Amino acid sequence: MSDDIQVPIKNKFIAEVRLRGFDYIPKEEEIITYDNVIVELDLSNKDGFYSKNPKLANFKFDLISIPNLEILNISYHHLRKFDVSIWSLTTLKSFISRENFITTIDKGIRNLTQLAQLDLYQSQIYHLPPEIKHLIKLRELNLAENMIIEYPDEINSLTNLSILDLAGNRITTISDGICHLTKLTYLNLFNNQLNDLPESIGLLVNIERFYLSENKLKQIPNSICNLSNLTILLLSGNNLQSLPQNFGNIYNLRELFISNNQLTSLPNSFGNLSNIKIVSIGENLFTEFPSSILELMSLESLNLDGNQISSIPNDIYRLDNLKYLYLRNNNITTLPETIGYLSGLIELELNHNNLYSLPKSISSLTNLQTLNLTNNRNLIFQDWVNDWLNLLQKNGCKISI
Repeated sequence: MSDDIQVPIKNKFIAEVRLRGFDYIPKEEEIITYDNVIVELDLSNKDGFYSKNPKLANFKFDLISIPNLEILNISYHHLRKFDVSIWSLTTLKSFISRENFITTIDKGIRNLTQLAQLDLYQSQIYHLPPEIKHLIKLRELNLAENMIIEYPDEINSLTNLSILDLAGNRITTISDGICHLTKLTYLNLFNNQLNDLPESIGLLVNIERFYLSENKLKQIPNSICNLSNLTILLLSGNNLQSLPQNFGNIYNLRELFISNNQLTSLPNSFGNLSNIKIVSIGENLFTEFPSSILELMSLESLNLDGNQISSIPNDIYRLDNLKYLYLRNNNITTLPETIGYLSGLIELELNHNNLYSLPKSISSLTNLQTLNLTNNRNLIFQDWVNDWLNLLQKNGCKISI
């Protein structure tokens, strides 16, 4: 069986072609004809529908005769290069080639000046050609899970980008020129080798989601505090020892994940994050419950797992919107009576601590759906505790003791 399959398409009056319903490459006469020109061609093979020709290494297209094609998907094959006819598709707005074996991109990509979406997820690309800078209408660029070592400066010319995904590469630095991408709302740099970020990152004032987990960052620039539209920030799995003093200026922040770092404290301004709903700061080096957290009245989920905290402050009651509280793997010996005021709690995880008793007020937490008290070796249950646990169990709570 040959790895080369020719797909001639000469009828200009096809409205849309999708080949996923076939277990073979259809003949030309099998393609249904419509009154409109073809605008979308989906030749992806994610589910292996081409069972007679699975995972093609070379897929040759006769695409020149489709002058109005806007969307092309050739994902999930074993393609090692793009057919040259692709670069003649000057009306193309979306080009998707996920999980192929492409290592380089031909300079002919400069012809695709109408592209708004370019998705090359999980290929084997190690650099971009300079011609990429001509794609000035590009709004979404996905280069995640490739082999890129140096941040491609050509990207900085794509000033209409709103989505940039470079996750899962080997990038060590980001150039100052990224500040030109002022329309970015989503920036994913997860799982690279970043040691630092440029101060110019603070000029990306429209960014809403910023993913920086699993890098080698020791600090983040003060300018990140200028990102007033930021709602989700992921910083877990770095080497951070502190946060900028003005971190609380990111007042629209809703979700912060900063676990697996080396933090010992939070800046006082942290309490200004009045809109934040999720804070995950587990697996750090906190020895005390961070007092600034008690100012976060909108907080719904708090994760302090894997620290060295020995007590919970009485003012925990102020977090009356809290639904999820994770305090696993600490050194907590007692809980305050005020924990009973957290009546909205749905999950309470206290396993692997040093608790020896529970405050009676905890029996007010009747909405719990998950309660974990395992591995508190000295914990003694009084009679009222058993009554409370029985009530929870009747309400469908998953209890681990």
